[in-house]
Amino acid sequence: MKTQIVYDDPSTIEGFETVDVKYGTSGLEQIVNNSSEEIYITNCLDKVDFQEANKILMIALTKLRLNGKIVVNGTNLRTLCLNVIANEVDAENFSKVISNCSSLRDSSDIEEILIQHNLTIETNVIRGNTYEITAIRTNS
Repeated sequence: MKTQIVYDDPSTIEGFETVDVKYGTSGLEQIVNNSSEEIYITNCLDKVDFQEANKILMIALTKLRLNGKIVVNGTNLRTLCLNVIANEVDAENFSKVISNCSSLRDSSDIEEILIQHNLTIETNVIRGNTYEITAIRTNS
């Protein structure tokens, strides 16, 4: 099984079961534990409050099978702030970014959570103000 977790996003990845968490995590919770070989959390964690984002990530990790891959992306708080300070992002663009967010975090925060749950980080890429982390659940 392949799972895509979204927040009110009609775009889907072909071959993935899409779970929308706009109205809660019940759809995500119904997935059998350790059953997903791939999980993509796409542009989702920014759109919920900090505690709900943690909950979504924790539930998703219970669904990931051994040797399964998880990909998480979102707005990178540190990069966004540095770009504002360096005048690479003006007030108008900053306002647009944060108007779509309920919480922001740094990619290193997500990476730390994944490592604490025995996942091996394959990549942590930052493009502009967006991070994308890929990790694998290994048997260590």
